[in-house]
Amino acid sequence: MSSDPPLLELQDAARAFGAGDSRVRALNGISLQVRAGTSLAITGRSGSGKSTLLNVLGLLESLTGGRYLLNGRDTGALPAREIDELRASTFGFVFQAFHLVPYLTVAENVELGLTYRRRPRRERTHHIDALLEQVGLTHRRDMAVTTLSGGEKQRAAIARALVRRPLVLLADEPTGNLDDASAADVLRLFDAIVAGGVALVMVTHDLSTAARAGQQIHLRDGRVQP
Repeated sequence: MSSDPPLLELQDAARAFGAGDSRVRALNGISLQVRAGTSLAITGRSGSGKSTLLNVLGLLESLTGGRYLLNGRDTGALPAREIDELRASTFGFVFQAFHLVPYLTVAENVELGLTYRRRPRRERTHHIDALLEQVGLTHRRDMAVTTLSGGEKQRAAIARALVRRPLVLLADEPTGNLDDASAADVLRLFDAIVAGGVALVMVTHDLSTAARAGQQIHLRDGRVQP
């Protein structure tokens, strides 16, 4: 285990919904640490709390118990505006369904991640081209995303997630819609991204995909199983 301080840390984290007899504990007593340049895979059946945990880590949902430290800062003590700023500056999100805009080109979809970021056009273009080279889509730069294969769409979505230079990449079933060859391409890309110092947290049903991560946890009924 690295001696570097954790980038993400949950301490006895809980997330509940509802009240009284209808109260549901989606997360119950979760403690974990994720450091820069490492990967964590989260597995478990549907309803086990995987997506809730990913949402909490990505500051999309708040805890109802315990603490979430991001780079040593207690996120529970931060105002909503700072939470929004931290989410935008810290995380890149990758989803199973890609969420690309069909009438835009690959480069235009990647550039969407820079919305509200004021940068010179030449700098933006250079950064986007470098990302497309990283994900192997230089030859598809000006193509509409509707012409891409599933694997190419996911690699375009990864480029868009990386365009703000996030510290953490959060991926929700990133290979769930891909064939084996395309999934292998995406996982190799993730390996390279982690090797470059970005932390990866990935939800997956696939145990072979999870086995590639440096750290794995399995959830059941909102708890980490031993």
